[in-house]
Amino acid sequence: MKHKKEEPQQSKYMQSQDLISELHESEEKFHLIIKNSHAPILLVDNLKIIDCNESAVQILKCKNSHKLINENVLNLFPEFQPDGNRSDEKAKEITEIALKKGYHRLEWLYKDFKENEFFVDVELISIPFKGRKIIYTIWHDISKQKETEKAILKSEHDFKELFNQAADGILVGVGKGEIVNANDSILELSGYSKNELIGQNINILFEKEELINQPLRYDLVKKGVTVFRDRNLVKKDGKKVPIEMNTKVISDGRMQALIRDVSKRKTAEDALKKSSELLEKAETIAGIGRFVYDINKDIWESSSVLNLILGISESYKKDFASWLNIIHPDYQREMKNYFIKKIFRNREKFNKVYEIIRVNDKNERW
Repeated sequence: MKHKKEEPQQSKYMQSQDLISELHESEEKFHLIIKNSHAPILLVDNLKIIDCNESAVQILKCKNSHKLINENVLNLFPEFQPDGNRSDEKAKEITEIALKKGYHRLEWLYKDFKENEFFVDVELISIPFKGRKIIYTIWHDISKQKETEKAILKSEHDFKELFNQAADGILVGVGKGEIVNANDSILELSGYSKNELIGQNINILFEKEELINQPLRYDLVKKGVTVFRDRNLVKKDGKKVPIEMNTKVISDGRMQALIRDVSKRKTAEDALKKSSELLEKAETIAGIGRFVYDINKDIWESSSVLNLILGISESYKKDFASWLNIIHPDYQREMKNYFIKKIFRNREKFNKVYEIIRVNDKNERW
């Protein structure tokens, strides 16, 4: 009878031993998973590290895992996170979220034992451990991703700086000329604000008649052709400004128009043209011709008055040999020597009276 009473007790003991064995085996498997993981893993209990793997030791540049055990995780954070929040306050907040919801994921800025800061994508998982809940933390290093993002942001910033500081006006458009961006120079030139231009069609800057005579060739631009045009831009106040405009497709498929104010150049050209016309009138009245000879290219250009004097047309070949052919044969040798010695070698001013035979009518003239 005693033997029958002892049997259930022995059975309970055996079941208990089996349960303990399973727990030990389960715990060993759990620690094995942690140790063999390539991702850094930390077990955190009440903000203190109670276990970690070698990957965590390496990313934190720590000598060994013993230096990490019992370390307060707050010591692994910079004082502030990138969003401006204090790391210690935010760490407590996200720990509470993970414990309450069972899981939380976010990007977090850490610092290693050499004070180098790095970003990780961190997963916080609440798990039961020895009768309480702890945080199972998995890190995914995203430092390179953040460096790339930072480089992209810097590149965008630098582009915006160059875009806005460019001396020429720049418009960026899509479709059939809808303006999506404008730099400071075009705003100053046109008199419009950025908000007034964005969303408008570029046609707002030109008269209808000009667009009929010189349409905006989107068809060519979209084929990759850079289109150059001289136009008159109409400012917000109605004033016209002569411009040079070249339009092309940029790398992202949008169109970019570079607009240069050529008012000063046009004024100078007009003044030069007027001066040339006055000079030609004076030469015509005085019967004085004028020419310019380019020694390196062996080409000379002549005024219309000189063409009349020499009896030549605009199509006449103008080089040194053709000039000598116009000179009377009795003076050709003399003039050739004069030009080579006095003009070409000594760089003296041309000052010589000579006889010619007009090309068109063969009349002799001095």
